[in-house]
Amino acid sequence: MFQLYAIMLCFIMFGCTTKTMVTPNNVVVDYETQGDRFYEQALFNAALDSWTEALRADPNNILIYKKRIAIYVRKQDYLSAIADLNKILAIDPTDVEARFERGAFSVHMNSFDQALNDFSTVIAMNPQYSEAYYGRGKIYLNQHQYIKAIEDFNAVIHAQPHHAEAQYYRGIAYLNIKNDIKAIEDFDQILRFNPDDREALYNRGIASLNVGKYGQAVTDFTAIIRLNPEDTLAYLNRGRALASLKEYNLAFDDFNYVIQLDPKKVEVYIDRGTLLSDQGYVEQALEDFTTAINLDSTNRDAYMSRGITYINKGEIDQAIIDLDKAINLDSTWVNAYIYRGYSYYLNDELERAHEDLERAINLDPQNTEARYYYRIVVKNADI
Repeated sequence: MFQLYAIMLCFIMFGCTTKTMVTPNNVVVDYETQGDRFYEQALFNAALDSWTEALRADPNNILIYKKRIAIYVRKQDYLSAIADLNKILAIDPTDVEARFERGAFSVHMNSFDQALNDFSTVIAMNPQYSEAYYGRGKIYLNQHQYIKAIEDFNAVIHAQPHHAEAQYYRGIAYLNIKNDIKAIEDFDQILRFNPDDREALYNRGIASLNVGKYGQAVTDFTAIIRLNPEDTLAYLNRGRALASLKEYNLAFDDFNYVIQLDPKKVEVYIDRGTLLSDQGYVEQALEDFTTAINLDSTNRDAYMSRGITYINKGEIDQAIIDLDKAINLDSTWVNAYIYRGYSYYLNDELERAHEDLERAINLDPQNTEARYYYRIVVKNADI
């Protein structure tokens, strides 16, 4: 800058000329160097200003765009980062890193279509780019495209066998397609390296519950409780596992403690009510289901559970009222149609029973319980 000032002063005062002129490249280097110094001193706004001036002089300088992006990321200004990445890709569409970063920042902006497009393009350009598979896999997972997510996480794990995040999310995908054994294998692998990973413990516990490995489920939820003695979900699910093991008193202890910690947790009243009903404590069970409904009048499970309890109690009209509400909340719920159809059968309303059971079979043609009661109704109604 001093050199430029001296040249101007010479021209004004003496009318002199010189061949030593400041070129745009000199300006770019000066501003870039100044920005680098500011960045090293953690003067990020000043660095940003300097690099912006450099880009005014040289708008095709990819390196300076990337330096500026680093500051935008620090500031979590992903919109500005994406704008600079767009400029980089307009200059060089083959820049794989820039395209991957635009995909990653698009995720932060909830622009998932753009992110998917960028990650897919990166993979097409470089099939070995494992982090692009990981980013795309997470989007597929959030979109409930579980098979596609598993395929992408497979690619990540093939390249990086100890990629814990890919193993975890693949386990979640397996859990959602009800492949609980595969899910357990992934969570096992994570817990082998990190035995206190709460999320892996929790989801392995859920998968174990699903496949009837109740002892393992109890072990996993107990481990979580040791890490956090007030984890209501761990107590709730341990109670479910204990009930399945017929450790009823211990299950009640867990359910009661959940209510102590969180009196408004709807699920625990349904679980405790079910256990009370199974043990013959019908009135107490009805109280729990009613409490659940009072806490959440849109909970289909509470109406269903109370309806079944009314059937067992012989109060069929009241059962039908609750099952009506369950079906209104979920018109595709096969079991609700089966129980309401059975209730109509008990009430000698055979045409209605026939309609409900036929509806259940249409929804689930392989449902043996629906077919069993359907045959009984048809036989008795002479339909």
